[in-house]
Amino acid sequence: MPVAHPTVGIDWIEGTIRPKSAISPISDRTTDRTGAYTGTMTPGGTASMNPSVAMTTPSNSSTPPNAPATVSAAFVEYRPPGAARGLALVCGLGVIASAAIGFYLGLWGSQQPAWFVVAFEAVALVAGVFALLAGTGRFASAPGLALLCAAGAVGAGTVLAHVGSGKQVLPAWFLVVRAGLTAGLVVAAAWSVLARNPGPARRSLVRSVMFGAPLAAILAGAWMLRHQAAALPDGVKMAGGFFGFLIVTALAAGAVHCAIRAFEVCDEDPALR
Repeated sequence: MPVAHPTVGIDWIEGTIRPKSAISPISDRTTDRTGAYTGTMTPGGTASMNPSVAMTTPSNSSTPPNAPATVSAAFVEYRPPGAARGLALVCGLGVIASAAIGFYLGLWGSQQPAWFVVAFEAVALVAGVFALLAGTGRFASAPGLALLCAAGAVGAGTVLAHVGSGKQVLPAWFLVVRAGLTAGLVVAAAWSVLARNPGPARRSLVRSVMFGAPLAAILAGAWMLRHQAAALPDGVKMAGGFFGFLIVTALAAGAVHCAIRAFEVCDEDPALR
């Protein structure tokens, strides 16, 4: 069990573990390099530690008093918003129900059993169970990651089952339903993460949309005008392609960077460390 070390303390100014007698007497609210609150130093060199961070020493009584102490931090369990958990529950139940339909289609939906479909529907079934458990509050240390893994298994399993069976077994409506369930799990995973620190995450997402909206407009316009662009002179097409590539690359980089940053800032809340 972690206990306070009797003779060793943390020098919050230099970030090192030193004998308490050598630590300058200060009294201030202190943080570690990540900005998380870790304790308070009081005159005389004693430290009031955050409950999530504790000093531990080996049980061997021969340990020198100046031996380095280890710092252990407990994982913080996180409960996503109720709406995100509800979405995960609905999608998990939908995946499990659709897996039953997939088993039927794989075994009796064609002249002979499509074992590719049966095998990957088993993968989807397990993923649906994990999504259901995540929606009930399990995997509290990383619910977003659990839901994202479930979404990846469902999406990839459906695509591989469809391709492996020669695109003859799974009907179009089944693929549309699976795509919707996969998207729902991805939304629930993102929601679970972004809700940890919604303020900074929202600002980063807005920036991502500001980059992504013109990018989508340019790509849509290029697709709709592709036949007219093919009739332009070669020099115009080369110049347009070059500058268009630069613009599209810059907008895509900005959109992706801001989207990733939105998830990164959610792990920087000191209250969650």
